[in-house]
Amino acid sequence: MDAHPQMPNATTAPFRPADLPPMVTVVDTQGETLRDIYMEDIIKRFPNFKPRDDVDIWLLGPGNLYNGPEEGIRAWIDNKLAMHVSHMGSEETVRRVASEFLSPVTEVTGRKPNPGMEGPPIFVCAIPNSEYSMRLFPGAFKTREYCLDFVKSDTGEPENSPFEFELWALLGPSLYPYSMRLLSLEQSSGIRPEDIVPGAETFVLRDGMVCLLKRPGHRTVRFKVPVRVKETASAGEARG
Repeated sequence: MDAHPQMPNATTAPFRPADLPPMVTVVDTQGETLRDIYMEDIIKRFPNFKPRDDVDIWLLGPGNLYNGPEEGIRAWIDNKLAMHVSHMGSEETVRRVASEFLSPVTEVTGRKPNPGMEGPPIFVCAIPNSEYSMRLFPGAFKTREYCLDFVKSDTGEPENSPFEFELWALLGPSLYPYSMRLLSLEQSSGIRPEDIVPGAETFVLRDGMVCLLKRPGHRTVRFKVPVRVKETASAGEARG
C-alpha cells in the first residue's frame, strides 16, 4: 500500500490520498504581460542589471542559458542580438519581434513562487525521511497545468533533483490505469541536468492528476494534484 504525507488539515495539505477526490482551489485568472513576467525573473536572477529595452528583456528572460556574471550580460546580449539580426535581416525587425512577443497578456507555466509562500493555490509538503519537501504551484489555468518542484524544508529554497527519484503519473480510466514517467520541463526541452540553472527545475502536472514519487529504499509517495476553478458565483459551491 502506498504511503502519503500526513497533513493536519485540507487547507495546508497539498497532496491528497489517491482514494479521495482532489482538493478544489479557487483562482483569479487575471494574466500579466510577458514583459512583466520576464522582468520579474530577470530581477530575481540579476538584481543589479537594468535592461536597456525589450530586446534585453526578451533575450535574458526565462529559458535562456546565460549563467555568467552580471558584468558579462551586455556582451552576451549584443552577441545574441547580432545573431538574430543576421537571421531576421535587420535590427529593426528584431526589436519589433521582441516588442510584439512581450506585449500580450498571458499565463505562464513554470513561474515559481517566492520561498515561504504557502496556502491555496500554493502548497508545500515534507517528504518522509528527507530534508526536502515537494511544492505544488499553479501553471497556466487555461491548459490546467500545475507545477511541482523540490525545496529545502527549512528554507523553502528550490533545488534541482536533490536525491535519486522517479516521478510517475497514473493515467487512463480507473479500472485500467497505465503509468507514464514524467521528466522536468527542462529535460523535456533537451537541457542536460547539469546545465539546468540551480533551483529552476520544474515538473508540469495536470489538475486532478494522480502521481507517484518513487525513491530507492523508501515507500512510494502517492498524491493527487488539486483542481482549480475560476472565481465565479459557482466557485462558492465548489469550495463547499
